[in-house]
Amino acid sequence: MLVDLRGLVSSKDLNKDKLDFLFSLTSHLKNTGKSKLLQDSLIEQSVGTVALIFQEPSTRTKTSFNEAIFALGGRAIDFNIKNSSLTKGESIEETVLNLNSLELDGIVLRSSEEFLPSQLKALNDVDMWIINAGDGKGEHPTQVIGDTFCLMDSIGLSGKKITIIGDVEHSRVAHSLINLWPSLGVDLSLLPTSSFKSDLNSFDTLQEAQDYSDVLYVLRPQSERWSSTDTEILKSYSDITVNSLNENQYLMAPGPVMLGVDISSDLLKHERSLIFNQVNWGLYGRAAVIKYLSEGGNFG
Repeated sequence: MLVDLRGLVSSKDLNKDKLDFLFSLTSHLKNTGKSKLLQDSLIEQSVGTVALIFQEPSTRTKTSFNEAIFALGGRAIDFNIKNSSLTKGESIEETVLNLNSLELDGIVLRSSEEFLPSQLKALNDVDMWIINAGDGKGEHPTQVIGDTFCLMDSIGLSGKKITIIGDVEHSRVAHSLINLWPSLGVDLSLLPTSSFKSDLNSFDTLQEAQDYSDVLYVLRPQSERWSSTDTEILKSYSDITVNSLNENQYLMAPGPVMLGVDISSDLLKHERSLIFNQVNWGLYGRAAVIKYLSEGGNFG
């Protein structure tokens, strides 16, 4: 009997209990190491065949999903949109139903259309799972999972003062962070480049943000999602480029970074930069989500 499409489409699907479970699983997978996962007693079955459907470019997210699927004994299909029937007018819903008929096990979707993963999750009688790998300027839940675990492992999470700096309005990562981190005890503030509306505390200057924060979470200009009226955002970056860190202050960024625009080149490999740690935790966090879904779990 077929069931409704399961999956992870929003950071709102996460809660503390689910995150505690995923953190334990992610830590185990990370400590085991990618090359040894297939020999691990926790890996009882392959995660199956998974389609990677990316409507937008990706380096970290797509590669980490591909590597996680392979390490868990599965097979990733790089679904080439330009060579698919989507170019002939087929809807993404019909594509998903066809992939279900071909007995795939899961879909990882990066969409240029906001809320599309949520709409697909509502499909009935589809025996697959779906993961939102970023939907326009909507959300990016697996990025936030990796970032959360990176912080928990390095400096802790609850009570930490973290400021998101940059193009908050157009950043799906920022929207997922705003949904999740305050509920986990983070003192979250913003230094946005536009009049982004939020109930969170906002700073007017980089100096204020640096003086207050334990962690600076820096976003690049999201120019691919700007309208013609948003081009002034880039000019505002001249006032918020992070060129230094205070003592005991940490730096995070979801990538890609634009050196000299959102951060200086000196900070990329700074001893208190967590940027590449985030990438590694993202790999194993995504592996944990895939394993959980492939074994019948669900979010939301």
